[in-house]
Amino acid sequence: MIIDYRKIIKRRLKELDMSPIQAAEKININRLAIKSIVEGTKPSIDRFLEIADKLDISVVFDLPHDFSEHEINPDLLSKLMIRVTDQYSANHKIPTSEMVSKLVAFLYKIISDDGVADCPKISIIIESVINADDSGGFYSQFKEFSETLKPTTPSNK
Repeated sequence: MIIDYRKIIKRRLKELDMSPIQAAEKININRLAIKSIVEGTKPSIDRFLEIADKLDISVVFDLPHDFSEHEINPDLLSKLMIRVTDQYSANHKIPTSEMVSKLVAFLYKIISDDGVADCPKISIIIESVINADDSGGFYSQFKEFSETLKPTTPSNK
């Protein structure tokens, strides 16, 4: 899934009958923050979520992976999704919802197995999977894990 931040913000500004500058002043953020998005600059996911919240834009992340085998901590799941999407953005890559879902599921499994969310390890895993770098062995583990996941698209069923 590719998020068209520009289109989402422009649509909401039109609904509110506001310019980017007016909206920024109303919600008390940097005047250029919204203007730059409308002009095509892709914001970090944190910045987009902050602006979306202040403009009353509903944002829903669709994760096609079935997490029923895990006891889910929604806060942890949300943080993992944000870290994964931010890292993809930092690497100038655009993930599909399927890619994010598989990587988040893999990270969640590792955290469940380890019993702790080791932040440096999580960062290394995310980076190695995104860049297909198997120097730490995580990319191979991710590929094996991905192959065990149930298909999530109708064409694969």
